[in-house]
Amino acid sequence: MADTQWLAEEPPQRHFKTGNGLLVTLYLYGDELDPDTVSAAVGVAADRSRRKGPYQGSTTGRTYLQRHGFWSIDSGIESDDLHEHLKAILDRLPDPGMNLMSLPQVTSGRFDVLVQHPNAGSDTSPHIGFLLEAHEVEALARLGVCFELTFYLAGWYCED
Repeated sequence: MADTQWLAEEPPQRHFKTGNGLLVTLYLYGDELDPDTVSAAVGVAADRSRRKGPYQGSTTGRTYLQRHGFWSIDSGIESDDLHEHLKAILDRLPDPGMNLMSLPQVTSGRFDVLVQHPNAGSDTSPHIGFLLEAHEVEALARLGVCFELTFYLAGWYCED
């Protein structure tokens, strides 16, 4: 299996359309996770999902092995405003107060905020910051998922 690559999750199929931007995604994970079961329990279909195990890459034709199952939904908007992204995802959930960690087959979850900024991580980086309102923190706590920020330099995050 020298031509096989292990992935923690399916790479996002979206690109940043400008040099800056936010991609916000809600991920749920589990070794036995069945995306259809999760979609039925949550009440919304996944934007991207995969069961644990081998699959064929759509652009490369290579065989990949998914380390664990995952289910995800994106905010579906283009905005530099984190509040708009969080609201868009919460609005997609029929029950935004549901504890997602209590779902069968789900062992972990995260709200991923991927930030692309032209100078992120450099010594000359301008200030980048986010403010979460109290009601947003409470909404995330009810879901039971962690909150993760990932920063990329401009042009580093895209698919072949």
